[in-house]
Amino acid sequence: MPTDEAAREGADAEGVVMSSARELAKVLAASREFQAFDAAQSALIADRAVHERLQTFERRREELRRASAWGGASAGDQRALEEEWESLSHAPALQAFLAAQSELLAFLQDVGTVLIAEVGIDYGALAGSGGCCG
Repeated sequence: MPTDEAAREGADAEGVVMSSARELAKVLAASREFQAFDAAQSALIADRAVHERLQTFERRREELRRASAWGGASAGDQRALEEEWESLSHAPALQAFLAAQSELLAFLQDVGTVLIAEVGIDYGALAGSGGCCG
């Protein structure tokens, strides 16, 4: 059973971790990569025509995914969806969004690599195998 002192130390450590996490979130939100992503996302949403086409595409893709799971999607359905994406992907607002998203993801992966190195924990090794898949 933990002592009062051990409980206080645990609470103090938790407070430091939470404070550090909040500070990291502020730094990430102020980064050039996040700011570019946020602006590109806002621009995409503001372009109503492209945004509506994208939402329609996402609905069709989900419908096709479900139909494929049950063998109800044809090669023609898949081709039509690919053609729709090809057309949609030329929209400048979507291109800017996808580029900003890619840059943000690369930045966050770099930040994650630094955090792992600083903390000294190999999360891949911790995940290991197990559960239903391992």
